[in-house]
Amino acid sequence: MPSPRKSVKSFQSASTPLGFDTKAVDQTTPSTWGLFAVMHWLVGAILAFAILSPIGYHVSAIYRYNVALKWNGWFNINPKNKDRFAPGKEMLPANYFFLFFAIPVFTAAVLFSLSKAHFRAGVSHWLHVKPRFLHRLVSVGEILFVLIAVVGNILVFYHSYTFQSTLKKPVLRVVSIALGFSGLYNMVFLALPATRHSFWMEWLNLPWARAVKYHRWFGVATIVMFFVHFVIFFVQFANTDTLADELLPCFNCDIRFENSQGKDAWINVFGELSLLFMLIMGATSFPYVRRHYYATFKATHWLFIPAAFTAVMHYEQIIIWI
Repeated sequence: MPSPRKSVKSFQSASTPLGFDTKAVDQTTPSTWGLFAVMHWLVGAILAFAILSPIGYHVSAIYRYNVALKWNGWFNINPKNKDRFAPGKEMLPANYFFLFFAIPVFTAAVLFSLSKAHFRAGVSHWLHVKPRFLHRLVSVGEILFVLIAVVGNILVFYHSYTFQSTLKKPVLRVVSIALGFSGLYNMVFLALPATRHSFWMEWLNLPWARAVKYHRWFGVATIVMFFVHFVIFFVQFANTDTLADELLPCFNCDIRFENSQGKDAWINVFGELSLLFMLIMGATSFPYVRRHYYATFKATHWLFIPAAFTAVMHYEQIIIWI
């Protein structure tokens, strides 16, 4: 007697799977598919804009002599007051970051979350192609990354150098400050490739194992820029015989006033500490150390917290971008 819970119909002979039952799958209509395709590529355009916006901040024709002047009225800023810490001026870079970086990235994240289930046009296969004329040593994605990083650093350095030169500062100081801003540009994007489930990388269909390589490259560029930034200032202070006054903390100095010797010394000390933390992270990130002493590599990477804190104490606007 057959079991009341089973019947012949409940069994199926072994055979090659015929695939999923497409009747049960929600099919996206062509018109809706086109909408999601537009949303997908709009995400890419917005992300490209977000990459360019930090560069625009350093272009005087875009930010300093255009956007910032139009926003003076928003925050009751006296345009005749050229002081860097004039009342209301602290809102200008924060507003620029919010409107031209934070909101675009948030919008792109929302659009991508809505469209990714209906339209996926991964470009990773093209990014992974290794051109024959370069003997297949590097991929298209790596070439584009290098171009974006190099061009971005050149533009930031050039426009920072140009503006600082108008302030009649010594050449060494101008070069060092421009390198500091270039390092900050790299620091903006440093964590993105290392973040798991980053929608930036997901949009490009780049797995974390491949994306983390770009994190290492940005890390090297950031540390090198900041290290040269420090070395040039060190040389300048040595030439003027002010190493101790500029690079050592002053516990008996009055730091209440802008440009006071004690305040400048503490600003420099915080910069030295931030660079020290970054150098430790960089030293433990070499392939040999990372592979043989991974626990040390992982532990020292927590130094990014004091590194970021002391970097902000060195230059307050860093908090806006990181």
